[in-house]
Amino acid sequence: MTPDKAHAAPAPAAAASEADKDAATVATHSFSTVQQLWDYRVRTTPDAAAIEVPRSPAAATPELDPEQCFDSYTFRQIDDVASRLSRAYAASIARRGLGQEPIVVGFIVNASLDILVAQIAILKLGHVSAFFSPNSSAAALAHLVKSTAAPFLFHDVDHAAVAHEAAAQLCARGGASPVVGPQINLGALKSAGSEPIDGHGGAAPNVTVDSGDCLMIMHSSGSTGLPKPLRLSHASQMALFTAERFPDLFHMLPLFHHFGQICLWRCIASGRKATLTHGILNAAELTAMMKASSAHGSAWFIGVPLLVKMLAEHVDAVRELARFDRVILGGSACPTEIGEALVDRGVRLVVIYGASEFGSFANSARDFERERDWDFLRLYPAAIPFARFQRVNDAVQAGQEPLYELCIDAGWPALADVALQDGVYRTKDLFSPHSIKPHTWRYVGRRDDTLVHFNGEKTNPLPIESVIRSSPLVADCIVFGAGRALAGVLIIPSESALGEVGGDGATGGEARKRALWHAVLPVVERANRQAPSHSRIVPEMVRVLSPCSRFPRADKGSLIRAQTVIAYRDEIERAYDDYEHGRTPGQEEEAVEIADIDEALTFVVETVLEPILKLPDGAAALDADLVELGMDSLAAARIKNRLQQAGMSGAPLPSNVAFNYPTARKLAHYILKRRQALSGDDSPEEADGARDRDQAELLEATRLAANYSAQILPRQATDPVIEASRPPALGSVVVLTGATGSLGAHLVHQLSRRRGVTRIVCLIRAASDAEAQRRLDDSLALRKLPSIAALRQRGADAQIECLAADLARDRLGLAREAYDALVASADTVLHVGWPVNFNMSLGSFESSIKGALNLLNLATQSRAGSGPARYLFASSISAAMGAETGTILEAISDDPRCAVPMGYARSKWVVEQLCRHASVSVGGGFEALVLRIGQLVGDTVQGVWNETEAVPLMVRTAKTMGCLPDLRGQRVCWIGVDVAARVIARLATAVPAARSGQQGEPSSRAELVHVVNPVPTRYDDIFAALARPENLGATFELVAPEEWVKRLEATSVDQSVDANPTLKLLDHYRAMWGASRTKRSGGDEAYAFQTDNLERLLTAADSRRDGAEEARRDLGGGGEDQEPAFGPVDERHVAKMVSAWKERGFL
Repeated sequence: MTPDKAHAAPAPAAAASEADKDAATVATHSFSTVQQLWDYRVRTTPDAAAIEVPRSPAAATPELDPEQCFDSYTFRQIDDVASRLSRAYAASIARRGLGQEPIVVGFIVNASLDILVAQIAILKLGHVSAFFSPNSSAAALAHLVKSTAAPFLFHDVDHAAVAHEAAAQLCARGGASPVVGPQINLGALKSAGSEPIDGHGGAAPNVTVDSGDCLMIMHSSGSTGLPKPLRLSHASQMALFTAERFPDLFHMLPLFHHFGQICLWRCIASGRKATLTHGILNAAELTAMMKASSAHGSAWFIGVPLLVKMLAEHVDAVRELARFDRVILGGSACPTEIGEALVDRGVRLVVIYGASEFGSFANSARDFERERDWDFLRLYPAAIPFARFQRVNDAVQAGQEPLYELCIDAGWPALADVALQDGVYRTKDLFSPHSIKPHTWRYVGRRDDTLVHFNGEKTNPLPIESVIRSSPLVADCIVFGAGRALAGVLIIPSESALGEVGGDGATGGEARKRALWHAVLPVVERANRQAPSHSRIVPEMVRVLSPCSRFPRADKGSLIRAQTVIAYRDEIERAYDDYEHGRTPGQEEEAVEIADIDEALTFVVETVLEPILKLPDGAAALDADLVELGMDSLAAARIKNRLQQAGMSGAPLPSNVAFNYPTARKLAHYILKRRQALSGDDSPEEADGARDRDQAELLEATRLAANYSAQILPRQATDPVIEASRPPALGSVVVLTGATGSLGAHLVHQLSRRRGVTRIVCLIRAASDAEAQRRLDDSLALRKLPSIAALRQRGADAQIECLAADLARDRLGLAREAYDALVASADTVLHVGWPVNFNMSLGSFESSIKGALNLLNLATQSRAGSGPARYLFASSISAAMGAETGTILEAISDDPRCAVPMGYARSKWVVEQLCRHASVSVGGGFEALVLRIGQLVGDTVQGVWNETEAVPLMVRTAKTMGCLPDLRGQRVCWIGVDVAARVIARLATAVPAARSGQQGEPSSRAELVHVVNPVPTRYDDIFAALARPENLGATFELVAPEEWVKRLEATSVDQSVDANPTLKLLDHYRAMWGASRTKRSGGDEAYAFQTDNLERLLTAADSRRDGAEEARRDLGGGGEDQEPAFGPVDERHVAKMVSAWKERGFL
């Protein structure tokens, strides 16, 4: 075959019109096989240019004429060479006979022209081509050969060794070994002559194939294991190849990748030319080739994002990209900053979405003059009826846009032979919808890319990696952190980074490594600004690798995450170990000398806190509460680590030191006192001053209760005539806090079903009302409860309104109009929201206490109905479990020592005091009801239980440590969160006696009820349920609680909090069961809880609302509607909770 030299100028309009007609003919022709399509093309346009390949990369220079850069071949010439190759193959591969099954012929070949010719040649014999990636290992190749039952494997020169090694592995395992041989030399065939042989069909007529026959076999990248072959039929591929008309292409994709096949065959179906340039990775050579190719007709550029990132760093290359009518990217996501930069410089960027399993499904083609949204995908019109976007309930984080997984109906013509679930193919690809455009979606990432941290929070690494990779200082990066408390990133520096710090990276040691670390920190911080708080990468978790490092990537350029994490496991483990021990890459450790409080304050503010938190100016920084400034557990750990890194410990610091001393002044006094104490004979425990701190906190609890009680507003006197003339309320309006928590979400669900509730106003911390509603919907989804819209569709009587609020601010952070509307309408305030952090000191809860006061004052000033609103506060049994009595009474104690000695419990005790004071001082019939809630567990329907709580973390040690504390013989009063929510909802909507028209004086004291399970559960039964094969099985032993604590402590020597998250609550477990425990063993099982008030109030409420059946159901009597009732946590309930933990990756 002699290359066609006729490089004509662009065809005139008339010719173009003929080409359009031809393409239209293909699109509407009833071709059922690719063989028919190819034969049509050869028959109708035999002398049209089909394929163009560079003579050599070096030949493409700006000085040379395009004629000298490329060899061009017509459709007839390609077919002639394929016919010769078909005849050569026939010597060893028999042509497929009538009724015979096709043979699979494997290829591990890199050159695109060779692949195309081989594909057509095998097609002429009636057989199936299987294209294996040249990047496959011998083990992967052996797996592919075996799973496709390929008796032949042809290779090019570069891949002879891996082909023979794969065959040897199959033989060693006793399997059938393929015939391995070199790909037949196309060069010899090309030069054998330019005249057709035996027509254009080869030595014999082409074998006829059916549309249902397999055309070719491609395979997945093997990102999570061995690659998986995909059999693609003629029918499915014809649906793809004729779906869109293509112009001439500058084709940078490999043909052993499905996207490359689709683009080439669309070009063939359109009768246009493809310039095949896969394998050239030099920016200068590619730029010259683009210039030469575009000079004579290539209209579209098609490649992968990794390649375009390289070109984007060269001005000349970007200029050439802008000359194409379209620059199309596929195979993986394009980094946002790179895409934005290219569009800014005039590149008409289009991304295509698809996969080998279902072909191309959407792209971002648009009106380039009017629309910029290059990263929003528009579904192909033909795809719309087959697309099902399903909300990803458990992958959505609070405050973020909702995510949806694309599922494709089984009827989609291009769908390969894949496993279906409920009649759809689940792509595992996540999308977010355009705010106004229908059928328009932004690709977010893969479900299996998502990093699930130990606490159930989720990080999508792709946006973070995209921003970091966009930096010219970064050659590559990967975010890690699955199963850990926080994320980190491995970065491979680029040549630009090496140039910036000097040297070639091969020498320089630690000094150069520190310089590279400091150089990349700004781009990591830029990525953090776009990430949710739990996904942000702290500087200590940024690891810079050798410039020679390489991450495993698929042929399409996408990162193979699982293989990369395995390959760099040691580096990742070292990162977490360094973080846990206060070692920061890029910083030298040096001890800090502190002689007095002024030096301690300077050190704490400037060295420890300022790099982590945004402190107020001046002296205010010294006494600002760190929690109020945004300190979370991640920031607290960084503060502790910075202290240790600077040599401030003298002995291991307590893990919660920043929560124990949550201001700069308290922290400075603590470290100064500790340094001085440890220089003498004091033990670390004595140096920590725990006893003094406890006494100070008891005094602070009393002070806070008195201070905020004095700020409760009395009920303002009103004209009785005016009060009597108020029209009766049409229904109850409930103001609810904490709706985004577990109990709060279930309360929204229950209140929306209560008769007489017309409106539920949810006060939610958020930037806007819209975000507040998104957060509530996300919370409902996380608990597998109906969304707001779904509740409305199901006929819920109550309107659900979400307001962005800040409870500690004046008017609850609401606009005056919104606040006044609540004063005018709210008749019930249900305060459930509270920070659940057992490490925080009492002082850090002060803003929460102020919020409780503000809600109390809203209730006292309410003008709804004939009196003030009722106020219900969700307290905790921990506010009374410090008492020495065995039975906890339903009464408010004035002794702060009755609360468990931790900030959380004491803060609840403070608000209980406010409620008691308000019930006496407000007047006007005001009622406050304290709800002391027991241990809430997973709901009785889905079993969803927050993994960060003490009991789930304890259960997790059955897996991480192989043991659990032996608590047999003890009982717990656990209550399903949905059961508790239904009881509270009924208490909140009950008509108080003072308003019901009944005789008798209203109560002059705050009522208190214990919302606990009156039917206890034995730990014996819980352990038995956990040990069932379908749950945890025989994976754990029971040991004495003290022994369990010792073993947990021992894991802290060689495991970080990230590897074993149960360590995060080690101090809590020590207090429960350790040798120096401060409370009786077992927790709430050591106590009995009075429930007389609960039973009385429920019974009284039901007698006024004709709900006696509901009372019996809630108190254990059951009911016809099978709603949850009080009862022990049984085997089925435990199984549901374990199943939910397994589903979320916790167990």
